[in-house]
Amino acid sequence: MFKRLSIIYIICMASLCSISYEVVLARFVSIILDNEVLGQSITIAVFLLGMGLGAVFYKKKKNLLKSLFQLELSIAVFSSLLPFLILIIISFLDAHDLIRTSNLTTYRYDVIFGFIEILVLILGFLTGLELPLFIDLGKEKEWDISTEKILFINYLGSLFSILFIFMFLDLGVNSLLQIIYLSIYNTIILFVILLIAKFPYRIKVLVFIPVIFQFYAIKSFPTLYNLYKKTYYFSIKINSQSPDKYFDFLNVNEKFGNVTSIQTKYQEIDLVESHSLINSIQNYDYTLYLDRNPQFSVDNVVVYHQSFAHVPIHLTKIQPEKVLVLGGGDGLLAHELLKYPTIKEIKIIELDKRMVQVAENEYQILKVNSNSLSNKRVNIVYENALSYIRKLSNQSIDAIFIDFPYPNNFELLKLYSYEFYNEVYRVLSEKGFAILDAPVISPDFPEIKENDFLQLFFNTVTKSGFKTFFPFGTSEPFIILSKEETKLKFNYKKLPSLIGKRTYSNLISFEDVVSELKYDPRNINSIFRPGRFNNE
Repeated sequence: MFKRLSIIYIICMASLCSISYEVVLARFVSIILDNEVLGQSITIAVFLLGMGLGAVFYKKKKNLLKSLFQLELSIAVFSSLLPFLILIIISFLDAHDLIRTSNLTTYRYDVIFGFIEILVLILGFLTGLELPLFIDLGKEKEWDISTEKILFINYLGSLFSILFIFMFLDLGVNSLLQIIYLSIYNTIILFVILLIAKFPYRIKVLVFIPVIFQFYAIKSFPTLYNLYKKTYYFSIKINSQSPDKYFDFLNVNEKFGNVTSIQTKYQEIDLVESHSLINSIQNYDYTLYLDRNPQFSVDNVVVYHQSFAHVPIHLTKIQPEKVLVLGGGDGLLAHELLKYPTIKEIKIIELDKRMVQVAENEYQILKVNSNSLSNKRVNIVYENALSYIRKLSNQSIDAIFIDFPYPNNFELLKLYSYEFYNEVYRVLSEKGFAILDAPVISPDFPEIKENDFLQLFFNTVTKSGFKTFFPFGTSEPFIILSKEETKLKFNYKKLPSLIGKRTYSNLISFEDVVSELKYDPRNINSIFRPGRFNNE
């Protein structure tokens, strides 16, 4: 009975690890490619292809338990090494200018798929050998487990894998580090096999090989992961003229600023302090990234958030009392809005509680948000923005500030849909306004031009009922929406005095770009011209 239960446990755990590897790798590739659909689809397809090849090339051997031991040993060792192989490949290619796209913010798809997916294929091949081996094992008289039951146990393990992944995310475990922890479960399978099989001593001692690999993998992972992050954020390059160029590269942690990575359920938060040897004290900067997409830096946060907060109030001449901020868990937008005494309540709807904790505890962020999240006029609600806004009554909000990260996954794409802006229109008061940053124009997608996106977005919000659609700013514009048809004209020189001198001097340079904008709801092209939102 004990042996039978042990085999059932092994099948379930092996399936759990297999599916977990697949999901975790797909998530990591999605983040580094900044494209969830492509990253998930290709990685899962390659892993499944590997599993199929493993099943095709499987050959039954006489001693099935010994074959199972060898297979799980191979998976445990390879999966514990996999994160290091991925990080070394990415860092090495990045340091040789072989992986970045033209805009230096994302990685090339062909390079990622050419190298990392080979590793994914190998891991898929190894895990694909497991199921046919289990089926052959179940046919032996000693175990007598039907193929149907083995398949059921295998699928049950797949179900548990999702629970394990969420457990890791709850604990704040990085995606690649999850792979190392999952390899430990393959090692546990090895110990269970030793309990039910009689192997010679020379085979039994092999079980400690993956244990050694996993110990050193967990211990040294932070250093190597930091190398990967610093290579990306600081654009570290290998000096080909140095005799110890690769040794110098592996020791960049001592020469460059700090990168603190915080994994949450929803995203990875990177806090990057750039005080490397190539920078002076005057050029010190502190930047926050979400899944490698920049959110703000101490150097430019004032310009961005003061434009976000003050320009719509200055343009519309509306003094809102009830303000809704969707996103904005860093407290920077709330800090600017609190300068208006007419605002009685600011509700921040933030999905990621960890983001708020970072904003309340990180000294560099507290310096710029002035502890705004603790203000009595600020109320934080931890919920999905669309779910929350659906609960609000009609015309109950005077101003809505939409501060979302880059829409690189399905959940965020919903927040640019007709359904979402229909709800925004419903809860907004008749004389109220909504404003958002439009972060969807990217050089990586040349087929989506600035005017094309703005045309699509214009159609979405006008179908929702908005009469005024006013973009301002450079590069990625802010867009003001209101129910009333209003002709807006903007002059940065007339901004309220509550905007500081540092911001004012930066905004003046934008005046020529935005001061001539006129809005005609019958002709969207009247406000869009090629290059209008470029820095050229």
